[in-house]
Amino acid sequence: VSSVSAAYTMAKLNQAVTLPCTGRCSGVMKWTQPRNKGVCVAGCDQTSCWSAVGYELSRDQYMRGNLSLTITAAEYSKRTWYTCQCDGRDVCEMTLGIE
Repeated sequence: VSSVSAAYTMAKLNQAVTLPCTGRCSGVMKWTQPRNKGVCVAGCDQTSCWSAVGYELSRDQYMRGNLSLTITAAEYSKRTWYTCQCDGRDVCEMTLGIE
């Protein structure tokens, strides 16, 4: 049984914020919003990364075990709970708040 890292991150309105997460993922990594019907906002696999508008992931960082998600501009609509999963297994849980 592995532990899931859970935390709360505060951001200033309209400022970039990073939701930190570390861990090796040799398969498919996804960041989702469980409270928003599980919408997937970003993801990576061994060949590429993709992200929805307003979110960023670095493939180089992903390959080095940094699974962090960057939100380019914190907005009230993005104030929710995020989960990072590797092959469907929860790795990190993060709640974003706006100051």
